[in-house]
Amino acid sequence: MLQRDGKRLLELGAFDMDIKKRKRAHVIMDIKKKKNHVVVDIQKKKKRNHVIVDIHRWTKAIVDIKKKIKKNHGVDNQKKNHVVVDIQKKKKNHVVVDIQKKKDVIVDIQNNNKKNHVVDIQKKKRDRVAMDIKKRNHVTVDIKKRKRDHVAMDIKKRKRDHVAIDIKKRNHVTVDIKKRKRDHVAVDIKKTKRDHVAVDIKKTKRDHVAVDIKKRKRDHVAVDIKKRKRDHVAVDIKKRKRDHVAVDIKKRKRDHVAVDIKKRKRDHVAVDIKKRKRDHVAVDIKKRKRDHVAVDIKKRKRDHVAVDIKKRKRDHVELVDGLYHFRDHYFETHGVEEASRKPNDVAQEMNKTLKTLEEKEDLYRNSAQFLLLRGRCLNIAPQYSQTAEENLSRAVKLEPGLVEAWNTLGEQYWKKGDLIAAKTCFTGALQQSKNKVSLRNLSMVLRQLPPDEGAQEQGKRIMESVDLARQAVQLDVTDGTSWYILGNAYISLFFSSGQNPQMSQQALSAYSQAEKIDKASALNADLHFNRSTLFQYEEMFSSALAGYSRAAALDPSWEEAIEREKLLVKYLDQITSLMENKGKVKARRLRNMLSSLNVSALGPCASPQYLSPTGRTGSLELRTFTALTHGHNSGVAAMGKVVFSLATEGRMAFTFGMVDSEESCYVVMVYNIADGWGVLIGDTVVIPEPQVKRHSITHNDK
Repeated sequence: MLQRDGKRLLELGAFDMDIKKRKRAHVIMDIKKKKNHVVVDIQKKKKRNHVIVDIHRWTKAIVDIKKKIKKNHGVDNQKKNHVVVDIQKKKKNHVVVDIQKKKDVIVDIQNNNKKNHVVDIQKKKRDRVAMDIKKRNHVTVDIKKRKRDHVAMDIKKRKRDHVAIDIKKRNHVTVDIKKRKRDHVAVDIKKTKRDHVAVDIKKTKRDHVAVDIKKRKRDHVAVDIKKRKRDHVAVDIKKRKRDHVAVDIKKRKRDHVAVDIKKRKRDHVAVDIKKRKRDHVAVDIKKRKRDHVAVDIKKRKRDHVAVDIKKRKRDHVELVDGLYHFRDHYFETHGVEEASRKPNDVAQEMNKTLKTLEEKEDLYRNSAQFLLLRGRCLNIAPQYSQTAEENLSRAVKLEPGLVEAWNTLGEQYWKKGDLIAAKTCFTGALQQSKNKVSLRNLSMVLRQLPPDEGAQEQGKRIMESVDLARQAVQLDVTDGTSWYILGNAYISLFFSSGQNPQMSQQALSAYSQAEKIDKASALNADLHFNRSTLFQYEEMFSSALAGYSRAAALDPSWEEAIEREKLLVKYLDQITSLMENKGKVKARRLRNMLSSLNVSALGPCASPQYLSPTGRTGSLELRTFTALTHGHNSGVAAMGKVVFSLATEGRMAFTFGMVDSEESCYVVMVYNIADGWGVLIGDTVVIPEPQVKRHSITHNDK
C-alpha cells in the first residue's frame, strides 16, 4: 500500500510539473511574439523616417529648379507664386495629390511658357531645351512624389492593418490563453492518464525484463533442474501477483481519478449551490429586514395616528361622561345648601363641553360618534332640545348600531312628550343590544303611557314594566339607578294590584338597595320623593316627611316635593287637633250618640258563621280602643261613633275620627273606598279585626 501511495504521489507531482512547464512555455512564446512585433514596428518607423527625409530632399531640389526657371524665363509672377504656394502646401500637409491635377498643372505651365516665349528661334530652342529639362525634372519629381505618396499611404495602411492585426492578435491571444488553459487542463488530464498508462506499461516491461535477467542468471547459476523449476514456478507466481497488483493499481488509479473528478465536480456544484443559497438567504434576509423596517415604520405611524385619534375620541367621550358624572355626583363635591346652584353649574359645564367638542369637530368630520357626543351633551339639560334631537337622529341614521344614540334620542322624545316615539327608540336600542339603560327607560315609558286600553291591558303593561326593570338589575346589580327604577315599578304594581303588601315591601327593599350601593342614588331627589309617597300610604308619616324634605333640599326648584311636605304636615295637624277636640262635637251631643252603642250594633260580626277578612270563622268579641293591641287584632271588633271626617287629596286614605263607649277618640283610615262612599257624623262604625298603629311624629320642631 505504501508503494502504491508513493507512486501515486510521484505521478501527481509529475503532473503538476508538466502543467508548470507548459505555462512557462506559453509565457515565453507570448514574450517572443511581442518582441517580434516591437522589432517590426521599429523597422517600419525607420523606413518611414527615411522616406520623410527623402521627401525633404526632393522638395529642396524642386525649389532650386523653380528658382532657375524664374531666372531664365520671364514667367508671370502671379502664376509662379501660385505654383510655389501649391507646392508648399503639398509639402507641409504631406497629402496624396491626385495624379490628374498634377498633369493639369504641368500642361498649364507648358501653355503659359509657350505663350510667354514667342521669341526668336534661338530663344525657342533654349526654351525648348529648358522645357525638356523641366519636363524631365518634373516627371522625375512626379515619380518620386508618387513613390513618396505611395510609401506614405502604404505606411498608414500598414499601421492600420498592424493595429487591427495587433488588436485581433491580442484578443486572439487572450481568448487563446483562456481556451488553452481550459484545453490544457482537459488535455493534460487525458494525457496524464495516457502517460500514466504508458509509463506503467514501460515500467512493467522493464521490471519484467529485469526479473527475467535475474531469473536467467539464477537459473544459469543454479544447475539443478528441479531448482530451476521451483524458481520458475516461484517467479511465475510472483509475476502473476505483480501483474495482478499492477493491473489492480491501474484500475484503482483510473477509478480514483474518475471518482476524484466526479467528486470535485459534485463538491464544486455543492459549494456553488451552498454559496448561492447563502447569498440568496443573506440578500433575502436583508431585503426582509429592510421591508420589515419600512413596514414597521409605516405601521407605527399609522398605529400612532390611529391611537392618537382614538385617544382624542376617548378623551372626548370621557369629557361627556365627566359632564354626566358632575351632574349625578354634584353633592359629593358640593354641599346640599348649594343645591339651588346646581342647574346653573351643570349648564355652565355643558357649554364648556360643547365648546371643546366644536373645536375638535374636524377630527370627526360629521361622524355619528361626534353627533352622539353633542346630542348627549345637550341632553343633560332637563328640558327638550331640538338641536339634540336633530344630532341624535342623524347619528342613528349614519350608524344604526349606536345603542347609546338610540337611548339618548328616546330620552329627548320623552322630554318632548312623545312617549310612543320614545318607546320606539328604546325598543330599537334593545334590538341592537340588550342593555340596562334601554331596559329601565322602556320600563318607565310603559308605566307612563296613557291607559287607552282596558284595565287588564294596563295591568299587563305594568307587569311588563316590572319585568324589564328586573332584567336591568340582573345585568348590573351594582347600578343604583336600576334598583331605583325597579322600586318605582313595584310601587306601580302595588297600586294597580290591590295594594299587595308584598309589592310595597319589595319596593322599599329596592330603594334601600339603591341607596346602599350607589352614592348618587342616595342623593337622588326622585328616589326620596317616590319612596315618601309609599311611606305616606303605609302610614309611616315620619319617614314620609323626612323624604319629602330631603327631596326638596336636593332639588329646591321641585315645587311638588315642597307641596307634598306641606300637605302632609297640614293633614297631621288637622287630625291631631280633631282628635284632641273629638271632632269639636259638644259633650251633650256626644253622650247622646254614645248612648245608642250596644252589642246589637255589631251586626254580622256577632254571628258564629262570620268569616273575617283573614279567613277566620266565628263571632268577634267587642273591645274598646284602649283594649286593642298594637298591630293586628284577631277575633275582636272595635265599634264607635263618627265625630269628624277629612276630605283627602292624592293617594291619602279616607280619614275620619271615631269615639268608643269610653269616649276614646281614634283616627280611622280606610283604603280603596268606592266612589261616593263616605260616613257622616253620628254614624256607627264597626271595624272587624282592626290594625292598630300608634304614631309619635316630630318634624321641624313640631
